[in-house]
Amino acid sequence: MDGGLRRRGGGGSAGGGSLADDQQAASVTKIVKKFDMYAKVKEEYTVKKPPSTSSSSRTIIAWVLTAVLTLSELWGYATSTGTKEHMLVDTSLGQKLRINVNITFPALSCAEVHVDAMDVAGDYHPYMEGSMQKQRLSGKTGKPLGRT
Repeated sequence: MDGGLRRRGGGGSAGGGSLADDQQAASVTKIVKKFDMYAKVKEEYTVKKPPSTSSSSRTIIAWVLTAVLTLSELWGYATSTGTKEHMLVDTSLGQKLRINVNITFPALSCAEVHVDAMDVAGDYHPYMEGSMQKQRLSGKTGKPLGRT
């Protein structure tokens, strides 16, 4: 013997593993290959071309461009002065907004016309006729008849 020392794993193969370990590894590899979602193309269906200089140069240009863009982003991040945060209070929320609209409805009576509005905050304001001016028009000529 070798002075009473034994090798772990039985020493059956050159790699130190046993035949059962190799079979188990092969079966695991076979199972994993079943989950591969991209089918491999057989060697007989592939066209072997020598690498061209144009594809090599395009690859080098793409790597250089990627390196330049990455380095510029890192440089911009490293030299940035930080963010400046500020907050402004909108003082116009409590004020009323004046809206002038001139619409003519020739076949609609003044009693049937009303305005609904929604502000920036999402508040709904129905029937806003308080400051609305309505003008009756003649049906044929469209000339004003009188205020209502």
